[in-house]
Amino acid sequence: MITTYHSAHQLDHHITTQSRGTPGIVRRRRKAILGLSIASALLLAGCGADESSAESLEEMGDTTLVVQSPYGPNHFMSRMWDDYADAVEEATEGKITFEISYSSSIVEVAEQEAALRDGLLDMAWSMPAYDPGELPINALFTEIAFLPEKSPQLSFLQGYGSSEFGSLAEPLQNELQNAGLVSLSALVHQYSGYPLLCAGGPVTSLEDFAGSRIRVPGAGWASEVESLGGTPVNIVQNEVYESLERGVVDCAIVAPGNSYEAGLFDVADYWVVDSETTFQGWNSTHILIAERVWEDLPLEAQQILWDEAGSTLLRSMMQYSMDSSAEELLTADEQVEILEFEDDVRQALNAHHEDTITDAEARLADLIGENTLIGDYQENQERWLELVTALGYSDDDHSTWLEWAESHRDQPVDLDPFFEAFEEEVVQPHRPE
Repeated sequence: MITTYHSAHQLDHHITTQSRGTPGIVRRRRKAILGLSIASALLLAGCGADESSAESLEEMGDTTLVVQSPYGPNHFMSRMWDDYADAVEEATEGKITFEISYSSSIVEVAEQEAALRDGLLDMAWSMPAYDPGELPINALFTEIAFLPEKSPQLSFLQGYGSSEFGSLAEPLQNELQNAGLVSLSALVHQYSGYPLLCAGGPVTSLEDFAGSRIRVPGAGWASEVESLGGTPVNIVQNEVYESLERGVVDCAIVAPGNSYEAGLFDVADYWVVDSETTFQGWNSTHILIAERVWEDLPLEAQQILWDEAGSTLLRSMMQYSMDSSAEELLTADEQVEILEFEDDVRQALNAHHEDTITDAEARLADLIGENTLIGDYQENQERWLELVTALGYSDDDHSTWLEWAESHRDQPVDLDPFFEAFEEEVVQPHRPE
């Protein structure tokens, strides 16, 4: 089935919701809620913290937080919730426990913000770009998620500096607050760019793109494909395999990690992973908790949730993402040919990205009046590039993504220096007091 997206960023909410061989709906039940029906568990969790609004963790009644992941339980972006739950439960001595659902089994991703307000969810890995009408300012920043460097290690670490910008930018925070939401980790960066997977023949030049049918995850990627002369086709993630296999599309733009998870290398021949220019990435993600729950928690509990979000959860997110990206690259090297774009595509994409920045600035002005948000974000990314470079991170020894993957396999990236800086620059300055 081919679907058409009617909003600016009505993205594919089926992204790898099921790992291969994994049931689509799985729930991780914890502690005393074993044996309860789903409806009862939701009702219990929707009550949030003890209604007495205890002033200390010791006085607080037992609290169960309902969380969902858009992915299956074995997906690397679901495991971060397991790690976070364990850390928070240990730090609160069992006062706060979690009910984790997978594969968007409670609500669709685009409905998570409303579900947080309505009591169906208490926490969520929110992606505003899935429903830009809900959080339009936050959603807009995904469209310029191409700002980080494209070299493997630097782009990854630099991009996570977006969280500092998201915490400081008042329009973004005010929009969340007005929606009844509290961000424990703001505008978390995921990927600096999406690669291109092709079947049949390679698509690396403007001549190759002309007339090629390219699967896109949303409107931003569609405009990029059009700027290269290709034809964008909106197909949900779980139908990409068949679409490539049957020739419905020539190529597919797929988030890093998801091609391997979905077994797409079985039906593809070429994978374009460029170290200079890529299709836009993703950065419009928040770790959100409902304000109704947050305000009912004592300060000590808030601090634990905050601290572990900026340490355990974020570290798991980064580590699993890096490990999965490396594994995907190494697997691809055995199954498909890994290529880079030719210079004419790089120049055309760079020119398009400049136009995208100009357009985003104009649309932000329409939303909130004259502002410097885009420029502030660009400065943030430049600052974090300087910071991570000063910490000793470099891609000098691995100029391509495959070389980085081989290096990471043999000696995984040490995230300790990054997290010491992140703690000082982002976590502690905004910690609840």
